[in-house]
Amino acid sequence: MKFPTLLPALFVLTLPNGAFADPLRMATPYADSFFQTQNVREFAENVTELTAGAVSFDIHPGSTLVSHTEIPGAVANGELQAGEFFLSILSGDDAIFGLDSLPFVATDYGSAADLWDEQRPLVQSALRERGLIALYAVPWPPQGLYSRVEISDPAQLDGMAFRTYNATLETLATLMGATPVRVEVADIPEAIARDELDVMLTSASTGVSTQSWDYFPYFYDIQAWLPKNIVVMNAATFDALPPQTQQQVLAAAQEAEDRGRISSMIDAVEAVKVLFDRGVTILTTDTEVMETSDGLSMGPVSPALITAFEQASGDLLAQWADTAGEDAVGVVTRLRGQAGG
Repeated sequence: MKFPTLLPALFVLTLPNGAFADPLRMATPYADSFFQTQNVREFAENVTELTAGAVSFDIHPGSTLVSHTEIPGAVANGELQAGEFFLSILSGDDAIFGLDSLPFVATDYGSAADLWDEQRPLVQSALRERGLIALYAVPWPPQGLYSRVEISDPAQLDGMAFRTYNATLETLATLMGATPVRVEVADIPEAIARDELDVMLTSASTGVSTQSWDYFPYFYDIQAWLPKNIVVMNAATFDALPPQTQQQVLAAAQEAEDRGRISSMIDAVEAVKVLFDRGVTILTTDTEVMETSDGLSMGPVSPALITAFEQASGDLLAQWADTAGEDAVGVVTRLRGQAGG
């Protein structure tokens, strides 16, 4: 699917020197408390500095302008000039956008970086076809499971309301016997307060930002995958910039990608500690962590639960490969080959 496009000149006034007369409108669905949004703000500041004010951004966090799922189209059609969104929300459009949300394919920062190296040129091309320029992408910390009750037997998931955020996770939830419920990050507290969720699979960072300890006393650090946020710019707006200014924007983007990855790694550790300190029982597959903890709020993930997730993930990947397309399947095949060899 290609997003409808409008002439950017209707929205952006360019001065004779190639500068934009007004700040470019940029949206992110995440609140300022998220490290991703903080990174976006620093990126914007660096762009303004590097371009000597020729390019600046007016950032709107927390889906205050448009909803999360509307951001890609709004940037493509010129309603916004830039935006941040969860890359895999486009996976229903093209499988190449959802590779980082495939379960148990890239489960640590090293393999996630290898995946992005393979995925990047394909994502850049697919976004350009849709009127978007990919600026940078930053992974979230590894995804873990939250639950209201301790789950030791995967059969306990039968019929549970399972929060999802993309088509892949909806399939995984269904394969696990749960009932998928699509809920955006900003809506998690309200959904839980209405008793609409029993479990969710997301990062420790999201758990902290949504104060999940009020509702989910258990966190299973299963490190299922590391999904990415991507920051994009309207292609026609970017193309209207002088070549030197384009390179300055891209330089700030590369710095943001590098900085964001480090921030994510730090947040992965700090967020789990916050959950622990808030009284959440942490269940982990890391035996070293368990041995160095005081044992009061930490223990092992049920092997049966891990096995069930791995089996469901295998079924999901088999289904996915039938429809994903040669490019997407090729990336996953190469990545898994590197891991095995």
